[in-house]
Order: sequence, then structure tokens, then C-alpha cells
Amino acid sequence: MGEVSGGTTVYSYNAEGGISLMNNTDTGTVSGGSGGDSGGDYGIPARIRWTITYDGANYTGGISGVSFYSEPITIRNIVTGEAETIFGPFYNKTPAELYQEASSVGNLDSVFKEWNATYSEYVTSFVKYLEEVAPQCVSSGSVIG
Repeated sequence: MGEVSGGTTVYSYNAEGGISLMNNTDTGTVSGGSGGDSGGDYGIPARIRWTITYDGANYTGGISGVSFYSEPITIRNIVTGEAETIFGPFYNKTPAELYQEASSVGNLDSVFKEWNATYSEYVTSFVKYLEEVAPQCVSSGSVIG
């Protein structure tokens, strides 16, 4: 039982920046961060913050406690005006799987790397979506720390 949280920097191209463990306290909270650009193309970094709390019966939290976004998300494409389906980093993952990964490994490196490799074309759209619906969950541009 406890809470696991972190922040991950993502880029809108296939090679994602490194994600490193920043803090691990004995209270059950794990916080993550990320390193620099390791890709061949320039991307604007964005930090996505997440928290998962398990009280022994239920999992709560998600991307900064707002939602796990484990289902496809329908947005309006700002260029075409058409509906578009995008996928977040926790797509098709259960809160229990995410909590187990973060608790045992100390971060969600593999989850974000898998998302970036599989759904790289949705990274920018997801970050822009978060900026609109949950701005406290993401910071874009110069990501420090």
C-alpha cells in the first residue's frame, strides 16, 4: 500500500529521452524525472506527471491524479476539424499493472518507452490535449530537473 508518483519527459519523435529515478522515500512515494534529448530529431520536451495510490482495495490517481487515460481518447483535430483518436502513455494498462511496475522498478521507464515506440505519432497530440484539459499535469518547453 502506498503512493507512487513521477514525472516523465517525452518528445514527439521515436527516440525518447532517458527517464531516471529522482526520489524514492520510505513512505511509499516514488517520484521520477527524465534526462535530455537522445533522439536524432529535435523535439520540444514536455514533462508528464503521474501519481498512483493504492489503499489496499482501490487504485486512484493517474496522470497527476486526473485520469489513467487507459482508453482511447477522441479529440478534435485543430487542422482538419475532424474527430481523431489518440492514445496516452497508460493506454491499455491497468492501474494495478502501473502501480506494480512503479513500485518494483522505481519508475515507469518501460511504459513510457513502449508508448513512445508504439504511438509516437500521438505524443504531441496527447501533450496538447493535457494542456487543455489538465494543465497541472504537464509542462512543455524547457523541462528542468
